[in-house]
Amino acid sequence: MISVMAKTSPKLPVLLYPDDQDSAGQTLSLTSGALDLRLSLAADQELAAECSLRLNPAIASDQTGVVQLDTLNAQTSCDLGVFPTAKPITWLLADWGTERPLASIEIKTTTPGKARIKVFRQGAWMPLHPVELIVTGTVQAINPLVAEKLLIELVQAGQYPGLWNPVTATITGLALQAATLPGDLSLTVGGQTPGFRAPGLLSVAGVPVEGFAAAVNAYLAGPKALRPVPLRLSAGLPGRLNLAFNPAAVTVVRQLTASADGVLPLVWEGLAGAAKASLTIPSGALLRELSFAVEVKLLSESLQYPFAASATGRAQLARAMDGVAVWFSTDPQGPPLIGLDLKLSPRSGELQATLGLHADCHGYPEPTPYAGAVLPIHWLSGVDAGDAEDWLRLDLPRSFHCPSENVWAVLTVHQGEALWELGSPLRYAQRTLPSSNLPGSPDIPLQEEVGACLYHKGEGAWLNRGGNDRPQIRLRVAAAEPAAPDTVTVQRGRVQVTLPISPEGRVRADAATLDALNGNKSSSLEIRFQAASAGQITLRELRTVF
Repeated sequence: MISVMAKTSPKLPVLLYPDDQDSAGQTLSLTSGALDLRLSLAADQELAAECSLRLNPAIASDQTGVVQLDTLNAQTSCDLGVFPTAKPITWLLADWGTERPLASIEIKTTTPGKARIKVFRQGAWMPLHPVELIVTGTVQAINPLVAEKLLIELVQAGQYPGLWNPVTATITGLALQAATLPGDLSLTVGGQTPGFRAPGLLSVAGVPVEGFAAAVNAYLAGPKALRPVPLRLSAGLPGRLNLAFNPAAVTVVRQLTASADGVLPLVWEGLAGAAKASLTIPSGALLRELSFAVEVKLLSESLQYPFAASATGRAQLARAMDGVAVWFSTDPQGPPLIGLDLKLSPRSGELQATLGLHADCHGYPEPTPYAGAVLPIHWLSGVDAGDAEDWLRLDLPRSFHCPSENVWAVLTVHQGEALWELGSPLRYAQRTLPSSNLPGSPDIPLQEEVGACLYHKGEGAWLNRGGNDRPQIRLRVAAAEPAAPDTVTVQRGRVQVTLPISPEGRVRADAATLDALNGNKSSSLEIRFQAASAGQITLRELRTVF
């Protein structure tokens, strides 16, 4: 079993200004075009779907939301670069050097009149919209309009409606105000391409940063993600704004702690391969998401049949020159034998032994093993040479067809000591061999139980251990490549659900499945696989969200 420990963090994400101050309730001035921010989250957190960020315009201390716009350069119809002037003029060109959101115009004159306004924006002159004519001597508020220059033409009504003729007048002053609204905003996460853009001037109502949580979570899922998450807010037009951040987070488990690479051995359980991983989540946690990908590698083999149903806690000891034998039956016409697994371990020091397959000779192993059916065993005590279930896997150098139905597996110890675990037999049987070669001779029982275990000490004769226990052994035979499993079982407490595995190896719990799992408040979450053969399952891209 592989376990993962995860705890819910009560801390909410915090959006920090460059001075590490919380952005809540503070006004942000974008004067240099870009500002670096940081999003602080706990190590196991992601942003929840309901987390949001909104860019709102900031109102100045006088609650007007505008600032005085200083004219850097002015030209008039009679003097260049001299303003104000006492001379009557017909037009005035005001230039403030950069694009700003023009919010109001006040043309101060000695006598009231009319003025036609044009603005220079995006490289061209165009009429002021929606009102081209304004009254001089009054403050004309307009919807903030991004412009770089302003042309004022003094006019009076002509002979025909809609016709305006130039007129001279004395302009004593010009007051222009710009809105504090920034414009052409963009936000990048982790130095990547801006995932959010808001072209034009920020509206008075503000604008939500669409996809903010998804962009942050995608960055966090990357291999080089930093915490706190670096953010950059850029503005084509300087201004002031407030960040309305609604923090909401979820806890995410991304990998198995006991197996960081997610590799799970599929071990034999009966005649099938099985694997299990376990997650420990807070009791009562509500699962929001459970998804992962699996890659399955199955062995092209199957078990002929398991001989022991369960371990007994007993073992047969074999010292140097000792032997232990266990009988099994095969089908000479069946699939070839490709290997054997033993529940074997060295008792101390170094173990050198062999496992040979022997023909049956009147209920005992033949002295000489079959050719090509002897497997060496070299094992140091304390070295893990077995599989996940402590079975010693021995592969034959080539597939082997047993010539007869009755075969013995004989362990011979050459150096050291070995313990061969015993198990309760899965089934009982009785086998017989002819007592002689004479026709009509009666068959006699050779061993009462299939589960019997033989052993010998040194050069001594084979002895029957007695009882029904037998050395634990598994026979592996060649098989066609098995199909990968198409389902996986997830269990929380007493609630168990089955999820499909897509042809691409993807697993995702739907809303109904999550509701079922959330019906139990247990802190234990188990993922179980069962396959047609032993092998290996790699669990990748794990996302357990609560």
